[in-house]
Amino acid sequence: MSAKFASNIRAFRSSLLRIPWALVFLSHGYKQNCLQYDEFAKQMTSYGLKVFAHDHVGHGQSQGYCADVTSFDVFVEDVIQHVCQVRQQHPGIPVFAVAHSMGALITILAALKRPGLFAGVVCTGAALRINGIPTGWKLLCLKVLAYFFPLGIVPGTGEAGGTPTTRYTEE
Repeated sequence: MSAKFASNIRAFRSSLLRIPWALVFLSHGYKQNCLQYDEFAKQMTSYGLKVFAHDHVGHGQSQGYCADVTSFDVFVEDVIQHVCQVRQQHPGIPVFAVAHSMGALITILAALKRPGLFAGVVCTGAALRINGIPTGWKLLCLKVLAYFFPLGIVPGTGEAGGTPTTRYTEE
């Protein structure tokens, strides 16, 4: 990609010979990558849509450690910049978003920060509400653990960097 994103992200776009009637941005969830939506993207492309996505920082083939997030603003700015870049290449064509889990939260934040960025948003499993507020001692324990084990693996979630992914080409 030639765009200057807030971080070094890896992206894909569907191939399409005709002019699309709409653009679809896919935003994956936590510990996922955009290639996991490859079949969905192919199906959408067959309907005349241009599909594009990127691996969020710390996911798939993008830079960063998995779950090492200092601010969601990095994710949000990457989405805004990526969508704006693709929109410039296809003026006048509406952009929709399909987002899951963490990607849904990122996409909603991007839509709130930049009204009109999307013509519509479809979210699944959106993490919109935290179940309870942690007590002071829980927060203290988490801060101590984060200090001593900043890249620790949460049991049952696999490797810190996620599962290996198939390589893909950038467009």
